[in-house]
Amino acid sequence: MHNKRILKYSFLFTVILFTYACNEAKFMQGKRTYDVMCGDCHMEDGSGVAKVYPELNAEKIATLIDDLPCIIRYGVNKPASLIKMPPNPSLLPVDITNIINYLCNDMHDLDREFTMVDIISSLNDCPKDSIR
Repeated sequence: MHNKRILKYSFLFTVILFTYACNEAKFMQGKRTYDVMCGDCHMEDGSGVAKVYPELNAEKIATLIDDLPCIIRYGVNKPASLIKMPPNPSLLPVDITNIINYLCNDMHDLDREFTMVDIISSLNDCPKDSIR
């Protein structure tokens, strides 16, 4: 009797655990990477810091969507616009894909999902001289 009860509760716990894991946000890895690599400057919610780090609102993301892989990887250093962002050469294409998908879907409802192939293609076409 005691073993059946343990088995029953173990099964119930496993179902709850898997249900929680399956209901976790689709782009959770992107959020984790964003929080570590981007959140200190752009803030956890993308609000940025006025005149220091730009806000990553839905409009800005939608406007920059094609340039985001290059911006994230190579940074920005445009003295005329006072925009500066350090490069992130340690981020792999999968990391950049996860961050962009998080920004486009979980942070903002832009309903745009990118594959790693899309991001690698964009990275191969980055105009390095116009970004830095």
